[in-house]
Amino acid sequence: MEFDMRLMRAFGEGCCLWRFYAWSPPAMSLGRSQNPAEIDRERCRADGRIVGFRKEHIFSILWIDCKYELFDHGS
Repeated sequence: MEFDMRLMRAFGEGCCLWRFYAWSPPAMSLGRSQNPAEIDRERCRADGRIVGFRKEHIFSILWIDCKYELFDHGS
C-alpha cells in the first residue's frame, strides 16, 4: 500500500493507476479477526508459503497467482 500511495503522489492529482503483480511463492495475509497462533508456521515454511499479518484486513487472504489493483485519486 505504501508503494501504491507513492506512485499516486508521483503521478499527481486526477491520475488513475492500474497495477498488476504476482506472488511467488504463494502467501497468506492474516486479518485482524484471525489468531496467528492457530497457523502452523512450520508447515507453511516447509511448504514454501509465507504468512504475514495485516491489521487493515478483517479476514485472511491467500495470494496465489496474480493480483491487480485500480487506484483513482478522484476529483
